[in-house]
Amino acid sequence: MSTYMLGVTLKDNVMDGKPSRMKGCGDYTGLVIPPCGEFASKHSSIEPPPWMPSPSGFGFSRRLSLHREVEHFMAYMKPTNEEAALRKDLIGRFTRLLRKLAPGTALHVVGSSATGLYFPTSDIEMVIAFPSRTTSASRDFPGRAESDLQGAVPVLRITDASTGIDIVLKGSDERSVRAREVTKAWMDGEDGKVIGSLVMVLKLFLSIRRLGTSFTGGIDSKLLVWMVVAYVKLEMRKSPWATSSVGGKAARRARLISQVSSSTGGSSNNGPGDSMDLGEAFLGFLRFYGQEFDYTSKAIIFTSTSVCCPLKPSMLGPAAFSPDRPEQEYLLCLTDPADSAVDIGAKAYSIKHVRETFRDAYVSVLALVEGTATRDELVKARFEGILGSCLGGDYSRFISKRKRIIKRWRLLPHNTLFDRL
Repeated sequence: MSTYMLGVTLKDNVMDGKPSRMKGCGDYTGLVIPPCGEFASKHSSIEPPPWMPSPSGFGFSRRLSLHREVEHFMAYMKPTNEEAALRKDLIGRFTRLLRKLAPGTALHVVGSSATGLYFPTSDIEMVIAFPSRTTSASRDFPGRAESDLQGAVPVLRITDASTGIDIVLKGSDERSVRAREVTKAWMDGEDGKVIGSLVMVLKLFLSIRRLGTSFTGGIDSKLLVWMVVAYVKLEMRKSPWATSSVGGKAARRARLISQVSSSTGGSSNNGPGDSMDLGEAFLGFLRFYGQEFDYTSKAIIFTSTSVCCPLKPSMLGPAAFSPDRPEQEYLLCLTDPADSAVDIGAKAYSIKHVRETFRDAYVSVLALVEGTATRDELVKARFEGILGSCLGGDYSRFISKRKRIIKRWRLLPHNTLFDRL
């Protein structure tokens, strides 16, 4: 099979939500993945994404800066007090149940729920360590449970009947607990806002294309966090615009990206810790991982306190965390900050599709910023915004699920609004 046809097959698998395990396959051609699955466009009409301000408040005659669009996105995706309360309630109910069944059980919230980088509809990931063998708790918890033994750590997925939110329960996994603390430490610094904003925007960008999970060979949340951290710490402040090959256009690009319409009544810089323009950071990330980073020869090496980008260990000789894969040199090599012996990029078999999709998004966003896109694209962006045009997708199911979760939780007989904060 040719590299192009192998790429087409892998693309079809991703868009169908099928597993993509390519250990036995060689190179393939990277292709752009469009919105698919529940985010696939259902109609051709233009509809603003839910985070865009109302026309009655701002109007669309003057375009918001990309920075301001990211801020609106973050404000919309931030869980409300009630959404935070219901998740806290769910964690509490589940924790009490397990400790009743198995006294002494250690239970930890990990992943995005621990770092705060989650959507209101996201799963809650937890790690459990039983003191001894006990009866499975899933049958006593109201909802549906199914096990997934495909990963290195056995997983039990439990759907809470009261809210519809899934709990992803892992067996004893000390690395996940360590990763939670390491992630918090990296995000507590001055770059916390830009890291969090990039992770949230890119997480949705990938999910819309079914590229947000290692099941399809994509980038899961954990890998994405560290790709963002690496970009922010190693590349962001190098100002790609200053070294752009198009010379005089570089400064104009930077001004266009960070420009804020006078109608928004705000500034793109809010304080010493918020000096980075979020639109420029987003575009820079797409450019770095879509065009600049050499996946074949470079690695991203993390420890708990440092990050560097040397040659791949396979270029220098065998390494414990990066097995020799001469037929798959295109794979991203990125070590786990919680365990430097683990290469968490090794399962992202669709990385060439990810890279091509990032590159395509970079080119599209840049054309909208500079005004060189087609007339139809510019008109569409006037209503959807640059960020909305870049992310694409239909959000009706996401909106419905978010509303449904709240509605179901309000129906609980013991629930009083905000009494669980």
